Amino acid sequence: MVGLVVIAAIALSACGSDDEAAAPVNTATVAKRAFVKDADSACKEATASFGSLSGQINDALTFGDSDTAADAADELSSRTSALAGDIRELPQPDVDAEVATAFVEALDERAEIMGSLADAIRSSDQAETDRLAEESASATDGIGSTDSAAIAVRFGFEICR
Repeated sequence: MVGLVVIAAIALSACGSDDEAAAPVNTATVAKRAFVKDADSACKEATASFGSLSGQINDALTFGDSDTAADAADELSSRTSALAGDIRELPQPDVDAEVATAFVEALDERAEIMGSLADAIRSSDQAETDRLAEESASATDGIGSTDSAAIAVRFGFEICR
């Protein structure tokens, strides 16, 4: 069986101190801060179950329960896709909009990998299951992949990592 490390934990963002209010306000910076705060809030809510689902996948694969593993991978795919959609629907910042878009695309990719993993498990395609599990394990870091984690750090996310 393949040990599967999927999507894990996250931490909360600060939006600045009260001292910043005395300085001139850059509306682009404010918009970016608001986006980061709202996205981090969505991540906090959505990722609460990611660790549990990852554990279900790992345990089910270990004990040969392919139905449970596939169902958990599908659920993880759905929740990751929903998170990407929630973040996509937020008012986008003027500053670093391409970084925000890249982050959502990385989440979409993670959701697709989990959906493909569920399909491979259901079809008893062990080679494809192993390949996708390895891809998931090697890419996993925070919210879903080393790409999304690097993007999140660069953008200023604290929870969406």
